[in-house]
Amino acid sequence: MNLQVLLLGLGGICLWYWPMRHPAGLRRGAGSKPQAGSAGQPVRIGEFELFVRHVAALLSGGSGELDLWRAVAASNRASAVANLAEACAARAAAGLGAAPVFRKIAELAPQRDPVRIAAIEFAACLELAARNGVPMAEVLERLAGHLDSAAEVRGLQRIAMAGPSATATLLGWLPLLGLASGYLMGLDPLGVLMSSPLGWAALIAGGGLLLLGRFWMSALLRSAGTVR
Repeated sequence: MNLQVLLLGLGGICLWYWPMRHPAGLRRGAGSKPQAGSAGQPVRIGEFELFVRHVAALLSGGSGELDLWRAVAASNRASAVANLAEACAARAAAGLGAAPVFRKIAELAPQRDPVRIAAIEFAACLELAARNGVPMAEVLERLAGHLDSAAEVRGLQRIAMAGPSATATLLGWLPLLGLASGYLMGLDPLGVLMSSPLGWAALIAGGGLLLLGRFWMSALLRSAGTVR
């Protein structure tokens, strides 16, 4: 009896600490796993989107590149993007472009993380403006609009997957809840299952199918994250 209850408890703990895995860009608060800035502080996708809009606004106002980065750093002291702006200002003072700073952020981020994608796009905009003489303010305004649209898409995807994820979690708990209900009614479900080879086979098959279902749903959630 004690062994059966122990097995039931261990099964519950395994399910409890094995949540459905969402793609990185679709977890609540997309980009919630922050990426290290130039000085090690975390950079979140929401901060990065505001950073792009700030840079675009200062460029539209006629700020020079060095003054621009210094102004962004000074006005974002409480934010991780201040580290990025300071690194960009240091490169601008040396007569170098800022794109490598954002390429480095992209290298440190996971493949599907929205911070990685936004950093690559920002670096590409800087390189395009420097190489072809395109007005940087206009390019960054369009990038900011694109990032807003991407954030809206991630939100819609998160809402769309909330139902299937919750349903899968509930279905994963049902077998354990059924066993617990049996004990509450004075029965011995695990004792019945473990008393014969057929019962053991049913128990192993049921556990295997439960694990297979969890893997399958996790794979479906990850594949849904390919749309950005």
